[in-house]
Amino acid sequence: MLIAIALFAMLLGVFQFFVRYEYIHKGSVLWRVDRLTRQVCRVVAGAHLDCSGKQSTSLSVSPSLSVSTSTGLGTAHHPH
Repeated sequence: MLIAIALFAMLLGVFQFFVRYEYIHKGSVLWRVDRLTRQVCRVVAGAHLDCSGKQSTSLSVSPSLSVSTSTGLGTAHHPH
């Protein structure tokens, strides 16, 4: 039983480190995408995350787990 718990903990750690997050470099901005929660955060100063939601962000995930992001600042303006 102890071996099963240790194996589960090890697999969970591998998932967290290698599979859960995807990093996308777009221009001079690095984004971290959480594949479980779909949360998109901007990586600031190498390690700090900005998940404040000040940016308008959309995320699209296909069944193959490839991820694309679209970001924009401010609100969308529609012509009248």
